[in-house]
Amino acid sequence: MVTLRGELNRVPTSRFLRDAFTDLQPQAQNFVWVGWQSAIAMLGMSDLKPLVKKAFEWGFIDNGTLGFNHFEQDLRRGIERPDEPWPSDNHDYTLFGDTIEELSEWYCFTEQYRKDQRRWGSRQKLIAPAADALRTRSRGSVGTIHVLAAAERNSKSAAFL
Repeated sequence: MVTLRGELNRVPTSRFLRDAFTDLQPQAQNFVWVGWQSAIAMLGMSDLKPLVKKAFEWGFIDNGTLGFNHFEQDLRRGIERPDEPWPSDNHDYTLFGDTIEELSEWYCFTEQYRKDQRRWGSRQKLIAPAADALRTRSRGSVGTIHVLAAAERNSKSAAFL
């Protein structure tokens, strides 16, 4: 955001984002990669597009959360309208001052999150035996049950089943 506002030179930002491809942890699926690709798209850094494509191909970015075509749309917007501010109706693209105050409202740091984690943990104990029973009854075919406890669309909201 500081680079978008013109307060930080694009060269070190580009270098940071390029290096992040190999340095960022975990080198596995994680929501941090969504933010990484978003920064590249917003800044219109088309030279980093091949790295973003690899991140999608390697599964660092969950295709259920975001597709490569979405990145390409955002990149196109970043290239065509570099000086136009991104929508900030939910303040996702604004700077904040007090880190503790900001994070205290994020779902993953709330008491509700801790309660949900305990509830989902007990559900998992009930689901595993049921999944085994279904596999046994399926006469040799492998049945798979996918349980999605929560999927965060962004850092401030969560979807529940």
